[in-house]
Amino acid sequence: PKRFAELAQHLIELAYTVLYLDYDYRFGFRKRETIDLWWRGISNNSELMLLLSRFIANSPEWGSAKIRILLVNDLNIDNRIIRNKIQNVLDDYRIEAEIKIINNHLDPKPFYEHMKIHSLETDLVMVGIPAVKPGKEEEFVEKTNQLVGVIGTTLLVKASSHFNETDLGLKEHLEIKELVATTPKEKLYPLETAVSESVNLQIKQLDGLFEEKVKETFTKDIDVAAAVYFELFNELESDIHTYLETKKLASTKDMLAFVEAVKSFAEQTLKDDIESVSALMREHIKNYKDFILHQLKNQPVTLSRNISESDIVISENDSKDTIRYKKRLKFYIKTLGKKNISIQWKQLFEHTIYANLIISNKKHFSEFGIVTGKVLNRIEDLIQTNTDLFYKKLKEENANMESVFKEVVEKLKTELQTLRKQVETEFSNLEIGMLNVHKKFLNELILQANRPEVNYYLKKHAKLSPKKQQEQWQELFAFPPVWKENSHILIDLFEYSLSQIRLIILVNQIYLENIAKVRQLGIKGLLLSLKEIRNNADNFEKLQQALHISELDELSEINIEEIYEGFREKITDSISSLPSEASLPDYNWINNFQESQFETPQVHIVDLQKFSDYVLETKYFEPVKTLLTGFFKNVYNTYSKVMQLSQLLKTNIESSENVEEHEIKTLKERLVKEADKAINTIQHEFDLFINRLTDISQETVFHLDLYTVIENSENIKQYVKSAERKKGVLRAIHTVQQQIEKIIGDAAGKIDKTITRLQLAEQQVNIKTDKLSYWNTVVNQYNAVVKHPELPFYYYQLFTGKHLFEPGKYKSFKEFEQQIKNYYYLRASNPAKSALLLTGDALSGKSFWADYAAKHVAVNSRIIRINFHIQYGFEEILQQHTKNVSLTVENLPLFVPQGTTFIFNDIEKWLNKPDDFQKIMRFIKQHGEQYFVILTCGTLAAEYLKKKAFLTAVAGLELTVPAIIEKELSELLYGRHKIGAVELLNEKDKYVEKPSDIKNISRKIYLKTKGNVGLSMIYWLSSIEKVEEGVYQIKEPADFDLPHISSGMINTLLYQITLSRQIEKHRVAEIFKNPEISDLTDELLAKNIMIEPYKEILEPHVLIRVYLEKILS
Repeated sequence: PKRFAELAQHLIELAYTVLYLDYDYRFGFRKRETIDLWWRGISNNSELMLLLSRFIANSPEWGSAKIRILLVNDLNIDNRIIRNKIQNVLDDYRIEAEIKIINNHLDPKPFYEHMKIHSLETDLVMVGIPAVKPGKEEEFVEKTNQLVGVIGTTLLVKASSHFNETDLGLKEHLEIKELVATTPKEKLYPLETAVSESVNLQIKQLDGLFEEKVKETFTKDIDVAAAVYFELFNELESDIHTYLETKKLASTKDMLAFVEAVKSFAEQTLKDDIESVSALMREHIKNYKDFILHQLKNQPVTLSRNISESDIVISENDSKDTIRYKKRLKFYIKTLGKKNISIQWKQLFEHTIYANLIISNKKHFSEFGIVTGKVLNRIEDLIQTNTDLFYKKLKEENANMESVFKEVVEKLKTELQTLRKQVETEFSNLEIGMLNVHKKFLNELILQANRPEVNYYLKKHAKLSPKKQQEQWQELFAFPPVWKENSHILIDLFEYSLSQIRLIILVNQIYLENIAKVRQLGIKGLLLSLKEIRNNADNFEKLQQALHISELDELSEINIEEIYEGFREKITDSISSLPSEASLPDYNWINNFQESQFETPQVHIVDLQKFSDYVLETKYFEPVKTLLTGFFKNVYNTYSKVMQLSQLLKTNIESSENVEEHEIKTLKERLVKEADKAINTIQHEFDLFINRLTDISQETVFHLDLYTVIENSENIKQYVKSAERKKGVLRAIHTVQQQIEKIIGDAAGKIDKTITRLQLAEQQVNIKTDKLSYWNTVVNQYNAVVKHPELPFYYYQLFTGKHLFEPGKYKSFKEFEQQIKNYYYLRASNPAKSALLLTGDALSGKSFWADYAAKHVAVNSRIIRINFHIQYGFEEILQQHTKNVSLTVENLPLFVPQGTTFIFNDIEKWLNKPDDFQKIMRFIKQHGEQYFVILTCGTLAAEYLKKKAFLTAVAGLELTVPAIIEKELSELLYGRHKIGAVELLNEKDKYVEKPSDIKNISRKIYLKTKGNVGLSMIYWLSSIEKVEEGVYQIKEPADFDLPHISSGMINTLLYQITLSRQIEKHRVAEIFKNPEISDLTDELLAKNIMIEPYKEILEPHVLIRVYLEKILS
């Protein structure tokens, strides 16, 4: 026997497939009607057994045989999960078989014992040969003989390594159970102690029952769900290990294959497992409900509780009802001699189930849903960020492909291992959390039972009707199907995102190929050729040779269309594999995933195929085609000038008899100079080409990101319906153009009115007429820019001061942003002075920051914006917002929810209506504790209002919107130049010729505007001038100097025009103590300059307003 076992082990080690048939001469193959296959979970024997059984079952003698798969479940895993996994394997092999799972965790028996019980009368049994440990050979043979002596004819098999391993994922369950037991971070809540010993005994009994039930039911769900996701981790880690072991370099094809493998696994495996987990969860909830109701039924109706002196001591925190009840108890003790009371225990138990336990369960289910949702998102992030890192490093100069690949893959491997540990901890904490749900329930029972007035408390809380009770349970039952739907959505999202990552990989690859193609098509050759020509200007023979090897002809024959189409073909297959009807969830659902566990999101059907095609065509291929064409054209022209000069020199040297020597010398010097210039120009053009190509690639990648798609899914849906490739784009541009023309037309009319007013003001203060031409020039220049036929809508928004900057991007605003957040949480310390005051110069972003504070600081807050209106008062505006005509400042909390944010833009304008201004101040003082109030005010007006103590009475904090630092302003100007200035209206660099030293202009703008972002943008844009039809350039920034008038006069005039307040004469005298102002005020009032309604003055186009407010600040 020992030699037989050693021989078997030796054959196995040599990677042979080993088959031992123990033929039972007593029974033979009996009726040839049953075949049993015994599996252990992970083995390449499974594939061999399936192939053999299918081969045998197809033979005439065994034609009617039934196949059974038997698996011993030692791991306490739900049978349906295992059954589902085995069925998937059978489907792959197209074999029909009965599946039998034998539970072996409650009363464990050896594997062979189960075979004797279940395969006693089977016609043919197949079982794998286990590894034989050294020294255990005789024991192995003895046990095997005992087995086959009982069950009949048996085929023992050991498959070679050539057979695929069938992994049912059961090992992960075991690993997870061990990890769950060893890595929890959460701790179990301790149980409180009840006053009554009978309550303590009851609680202790319930605690044991609950703990047993939790581990029996919900822990299974957690283990099963964890195993599903760890199967995905194993798949990823296995692929990564294979890459590190077998590959030194990774091609785009390899990267795409890796992403596709992960995607396929998610599609084939995860969705099937989620179905099982959801069904399992629903059944467990049903069992749990039965268990809880059974415990309720078995609870005693009452429990006894002793009354102590402390129970009747009245404290200042006691309610009237509690005081009354304690007095009654005191009477019982002293008059009737009563020393204990009966707690209505069963009623208390039932009440706490519906007031506490089910609600806590809902919260726990939400946490479960969040964890399972996070796993996919984290894995997707890791794949995308490491893919981006791979190509980012490849784009670096002199990047080594092998070292980059190894570094990135090792990093991904480490990050996955870290993520696995994080997820392990989260799953382990879920089990602790479920136990704590019941600890919390029991502590609540103890808390209520310790109260002497507990029975009175129960009387006050009416018992829920059966219908209401059923509704609470139904909310729990609703979770499994919703979780299943949400998980399917997340898996779909995971797959769609991986599809988009595939496209991004291709975009990065094409980016690298573009640069390589440009180098290949002559850059290196051209530079060498130019250096040869330059260095051999004095050597006629070498100059001839250099001209002969010139690559100019090859350069002139480059076909951009062919290059373009070649790149286009590379990506066509990937686009066609995208879904035409992708169901993308609502963006808000993703952002608030933690609160969305009991509801499925609204989905938008998006044609990812058409959308991605559109993005790549318009954001990448068309711009790249234009870029390549322009680049090669510039290089060709630069190089051809040197060639022409070289040919001229060559001709002059050949006919040197007729040419003066000094002329040839001059030509040589000129040739060297032009060659140097050409070398620098071509190198510069190549650098510009790479920078522009990088911008195009980054923008394309941004638009392809799935979360960008989701955020704009409704717009994309509309686009795909209405626009088909280029024709659709042209139609969309034409529609936007018509809208813009109308907007600009309205704005131009308002500018004309403003000029008229300025002319009138000019006459009153004796301004020289010829200075007004400066303003006309500005307006004409503005019209020339914004009425460009290819103006996109976002440029109009930029020019009117909207969406100027993103605060999170610039360090200048970090501290300011934090100050707003800090104040939001501290404002309640002084409710009467709870308003936040934001001050600043023109276009500094006061309104933007007010909106930001409302949306991002006061989370989930309703926002009411109160803007001054010439016709309506403060209360009337509030009535319009709430649609309730009975609302007043005093009864406002009855109609507006607590926590609402009120924004008062330009609070100083309300001084036009003193009564309403006082109402606003009173509103803040009375209701500041309940609401978040934000006031915005111009710098000069804030000084005036503070002197009058209006703002200091209600504002707890004043923040001045900060300027941006010079370096960041430069970056912003350069970035915005690409979408704000005219040369990139169509993302084609052909409209504006940029000067070489833009930094100098940026510096001047910063000094003029002192870091005011909005003002800098307008200053930047106003520096564009028309050179000829369709061609513009950026000139040096113009001065902001107005025609000369005294400071007192101009302050009065501009203060009134920009703030548009009807200041009475005595108020002006208070602000500006200057006798000249009095006369000017009379003149202005006489000409109606100072009493124009707000709407007529402040709405003219922002360009004019900026120039006015600049002087003011």
